Amino acid sequence: MPPVAAYEEGEEVLAHHGPCVYAARIVKIAPSEEAPGEFEYRVHYLNWNKSWDEWVLADRLMKKTPENITKMHEIERQLKEQKKQKPEKRKTTATKRRRTVSEVGVEEPDAKREEMNLLPMPANLKAALIADWESICKKRSLIPLPATPNIDTILDGYIHSKSNRKPEVEKDVVDVMNGIRVYFERSVGTRLLYDFERPQHDALVNEANADTPLTSLYGVQHLLRLFVLLPQLMVHSDMDNEQRQQLLQKMTPFLKYLSKNLSDMKSDSYTPMSPEYLQQLISADYDIERT
Repeated sequence: MPPVAAYEEGEEVLAHHGPCVYAARIVKIAPSEEAPGEFEYRVHYLNWNKSWDEWVLADRLMKKTPENITKMHEIERQLKEQKKQKPEKRKTTATKRRRTVSEVGVEEPDAKREEMNLLPMPANLKAALIADWESICKKRSLIPLPATPNIDTILDGYIHSKSNRKPEVEKDVVDVMNGIRVYFERSVGTRLLYDFERPQHDALVNEANADTPLTSLYGVQHLLRLFVLLPQLMVHSDMDNEQRQQLLQKMTPFLKYLSKNLSDMKSDSYTPMSPEYLQQLISADYDIERT
């Protein structure tokens, strides 16, 4: 008998993506060229931009059953628990951290960054990133959290501003905004924070409900940091260069929207770090400048 595919086109499944499991839908099926006798499945992650669609083998998929949904939630719980038990401790000086800000174009980019199709960052957003770095790393102050407005409110506001467009255009906007949410959730704890902010982040996560999205806690300053790193993060996705460029082009209007409305989104009231907070940083073995 010829081999039979374990899943059907259009079937909703649970798909492994890195250490996590996400709900997905199978959009295409094809015989595998790399694994004769098996099938490859083109999956679309639900509520993600279609640029994240990818071909996977059956060993990365699970049937969408109550038992497997429970397993997915258990994996999510374990990953969150691991982050709480083993907080990342990176010895990084504040001077080295400044290179994160320079990637928006304050300093001349290197050849590798040129290959990443950097997002065009409006001047006032660049200035906000620099002011943010100075407030935190030089003036030893923190952004009060939860932020108002938060990232969810900002993204929803942009979707609403495009709600009078054609249905297919509006859906594309929603997909892109949901993609930004996913990127932020996956990156904020590991890529978007200065070391000075880590105790604040840990306390915030511990106090919040396990189901609380981080996009409801952080605001525009951290969102802007994501756009600095986004081209780099996308390089490691399943997208080819043309697909990455198309997705980045779709985000350019959103950056213009942020630029136009920045004064309504950004708070300049940073809170000075207390002596106890600074001592907590030193005790956690972060290699910060002690002034």
